[in-house]
Amino acid sequence: MNLGFIPSGLEEVFRRTDLLLMPSLYESLGMTAIEAIRHGVPVLASDVSGLREVVRPGDTGWLATAQDPEAFVRALEASLELKTKEPAAWLELKGRCRADYDRRFGPRALEAQYERFVDWLRELAEGPGRDRSG
Repeated sequence: MNLGFIPSGLEEVFRRTDLLLMPSLYESLGMTAIEAIRHGVPVLASDVSGLREVVRPGDTGWLATAQDPEAFVRALEASLELKTKEPAAWLELKGRCRADYDRRFGPRALEAQYERFVDWLRELAEGPGRDRSG
């Protein structure tokens, strides 16, 4: 079901969503995929740079060749088979989605990335060979 643009109530939509299908020829990062993973929704996405950074095949969903509709169909069939024939494995996949979000995109992960960035800027400002003790 294509819901189009949703200005509010996204959390309710993700609660009712089994799988996010995200075919795309280009994505700079894939915030929709990140939001889906945050809500424990596996993602079936195009194997393009931005989505490749977000979706981890087997852990948070599946990647399919961007211009190969049959690849998407095969991956969709595999996901539906997992959901219907192996419900425990499906629930584990959903749990891995949320854990992966927390590990890579959650508040603590962003704080650590910010701290590394600030440290890197300090090192650049101090220049090579300078005392960094204080």
